Amino acid sequence: MKGSEINVWKFMVGINQYCIPCYQRNYTWTETNCKRLYDDMLNLFEQRKFENKATHFIGSVVFSEINGQQGGILIVDGQQRLTTMYLFYLALYRVAKNKAAQSVEDLSFAEKINIKILEVDDDSASDLVRLHRFEFSSKQDQDAFDKLFIGNENNYIDNSLLTKNYRYFYKRLQDENQLTLKDFYALTQNVCFVTIELQEGDDAQRIFESLNSTGVSLTVGDKIRNFLLMGFEEKAKDFYNDLWVPMEHNCALGSIDDFVRDYLTIKFAQPPKKDDLYADFKSYYYKTYRGLASSNNSAMLNELLEYSKLYVYNKNCSYDLIAKENESLKKEIDQCLYRLKFLDYEVRIPFVMYCMWLHKEGQISANELLTALQMVEIFLFRRCACDIPTNSLSKLFAAFPRRIADQSGNDFISKLSAVMCSSGARLPNDDAFKQAIETADFYSGCAWRLPYIIERLESYESKEQSKIYGEKLTCEHIMPQTLNDEWSAELGPDADAIHEEWQHRLANLTLTAYNSEYSNRPFAEKCTMEHGLASSPLHTNRAIASHEHWGLAELQQRAKELGEKACKIWPYPKHSD
Repeated sequence: MKGSEINVWKFMVGINQYCIPCYQRNYTWTETNCKRLYDDMLNLFEQRKFENKATHFIGSVVFSEINGQQGGILIVDGQQRLTTMYLFYLALYRVAKNKAAQSVEDLSFAEKINIKILEVDDDSASDLVRLHRFEFSSKQDQDAFDKLFIGNENNYIDNSLLTKNYRYFYKRLQDENQLTLKDFYALTQNVCFVTIELQEGDDAQRIFESLNSTGVSLTVGDKIRNFLLMGFEEKAKDFYNDLWVPMEHNCALGSIDDFVRDYLTIKFAQPPKKDDLYADFKSYYYKTYRGLASSNNSAMLNELLEYSKLYVYNKNCSYDLIAKENESLKKEIDQCLYRLKFLDYEVRIPFVMYCMWLHKEGQISANELLTALQMVEIFLFRRCACDIPTNSLSKLFAAFPRRIADQSGNDFISKLSAVMCSSGARLPNDDAFKQAIETADFYSGCAWRLPYIIERLESYESKEQSKIYGEKLTCEHIMPQTLNDEWSAELGPDADAIHEEWQHRLANLTLTAYNSEYSNRPFAEKCTMEHGLASSPLHTNRAIASHEHWGLAELQQRAKELGEKACKIWPYPKHSD
């Protein structure tokens, strides 16, 4: 390994091709990073008035020479700042060329930039599309960069960060009134890298991990991609295109870091700490595969890809059943996945992925998978309704697979039931659950539960799923939150006490698209008015409207009915003591 400090100009003049390998992330610098670089150069100009040897350090570049290619380097780290400096030079050259005709300023440096930095130094080059010096593994970056270099603005890829940053530099240089373009050209010869050239036998991954960047921080996903693909140049591109890119696509609905955390939770039977994700991943890799090798990396990437499919099933609430299995069963699974997503307990995902993995491996049937998902839903909602703290849920779900394996017998559902009903799981029994449904506050701070609850009440024992989710329905207090004279008369002499006790209980709540129209109207008007409860498409509302009055007796009756129905909709798991 050879390290040295060198100015940007001198380093880039000596390079004829920059190869960005597939294990590098795409270009990620934003306008904020570019603004910082530009402003730092302005500050450097002022600093050099008092200290003529002042320089500005923008980070490190780690590279190795490409065998048999003169002037060609493989960028191990530093592609963001190298690419950005190239964009700056391209903008500087273009602004200078545009101003050349009407300016008396010495712009002779512009062609020097073009020849020394921008164009490929190869008289035999005939590819008119790619005469610049960058070769990206990302097709999106390559296409955007190619079009920038050709210079036809109508063909620029507007949503590319490469395009946006080039335009940022171009506009600032075009509008610049403090420095001349030649000043900027000279300044770049005082902007410095520390370059690290790797030699045969150097541990590129260790060096990469030890560097501190001043740019955009690496994600866990970035580090894992580099870890698995670095050092296998002859196969890295195949691994990247065939395995990593599809996995990355699957994780687009969430994030690779979140996916890795869920994956490791399954493997370790406990959730890893956020700051330890990368170290834990490497620990799992070495423990499982005992050393880096091409075949091991392929196996690891294949496993990640398969688990990422399970991850995306959770995120988009659509499970892929094998062809011989029932379409109606798939619909039930998808509906359950959607309800679980609506309940918004992300800690469920590793265990749900585990159940899906068992199904894909043929260890449980699709019916058992559906039952397991329904049991997870029951487990989460019963605890939610009874306001049981959630701080232990992630560890609880992470430990479920191990605890299931410790149970005797071969019936997965029976073993899951036993685990969920154990004392440590704190699953409320029917008495506690029914009491919560009848008496708990289901509005203050948790009105988000109501669409889920009403949907389950509507869809229970129905072949059709009610249109609740995604509709513009809001919480309606049947007895309003503020009593008026009509409602005080409706409730009788104990109106204030009844109102205080019952206003936010489930028995007094429903959903409607006409909340503002209902307002504080008397109960009879709420029922019979246009779009009133009696004409609602929800049978829950029509049942409420079947009452002549709405007072304590009706509230108590509905509370009891809801409690009994809830125990059927979210039944306590059957298990043997």
